[in-house]
Amino acid sequence: MALRFDVLESSGRRLVDVFRHDGIAGAKEIARRKYIQWSILQHYEVCPTPLLDFTQSVRVACSFAALVAGGGDAYLYCFGLPYLSNRISVNSEQDLVNIRLLSICPPDALRPYFQEGYLAGTDEVTTDYDSKDELDFRRRLIAKFRIAGGNAFWGKDFPPIPRSALYPDADRMQALCDGIRVEVGSEVEAGQLGRFLQTWSKLEGRLMSMARQRRNRVFSVREAIDLLAQRSALPASLKERVDSLRQLRNIAVHRPADLKPGQLNGALSETEELLSLMSSRPDKSAED
Repeated sequence: MALRFDVLESSGRRLVDVFRHDGIAGAKEIARRKYIQWSILQHYEVCPTPLLDFTQSVRVACSFAALVAGGGDAYLYCFGLPYLSNRISVNSEQDLVNIRLLSICPPDALRPYFQEGYLAGTDEVTTDYDSKDELDFRRRLIAKFRIAGGNAFWGKDFPPIPRSALYPDADRMQALCDGIRVEVGSEVEAGQLGRFLQTWSKLEGRLMSMARQRRNRVFSVREAIDLLAQRSALPASLKERVDSLRQLRNIAVHRPADLKPGQLNGALSETEELLSLMSSRPDKSAED
């Protein structure tokens, strides 16, 4: 979960940079509204977000269902959600946020004009929650419909929307988001990145624990590394290795395109070795 939020944060910053560099309308607003960033990233399939795609159009929903089914039976899911009153509607009673795509996307984005889509999610979602059930949209599912394959469902006055209209070729936002997807996705294999970050998280936890045994108030891993070095608990050679890995972790999360081929493999082995070394070092009781 933490890895997904790291990738999402990196993708959002890159999206803001693209808007500013290319002079796209709404650059200032997108920089300060995370829900607008998430909506574009989700709708253009850049990376997973806490939001889900919906549409109020029965025709659009059925067209997508038929497109995915590829000639076979398709399925339509209906959900009960609060009425949309604004372009970004926050319902505090139901802990929901709804974002109307057509209202928040710039003119360069063509998909929303054809898909009549919007996104919905839990307001202020984080990695901390008591139960996943509270975030489960299946609790809002009202009905499921099976649409017969072929042309049995469609008629002369109700034809499906063609793929060329649902995914217009001249959509500039699609091209920009494809570029971001390459930067945050294909340059780093997700499983490999996840293993490295998980191992680094364990090493970071070990360093923080060792530092807090020596001083109660330690708030960052950088502060922990410096403290351990000052107290001779982290030799200069190990401190240099840990610092290098910490910098690589930041690059992997925020600028994955800057990573060199095979760099994560070496970093993972290095992190595992350091974690083993740190775990074998005894803790020390607090001194101040």
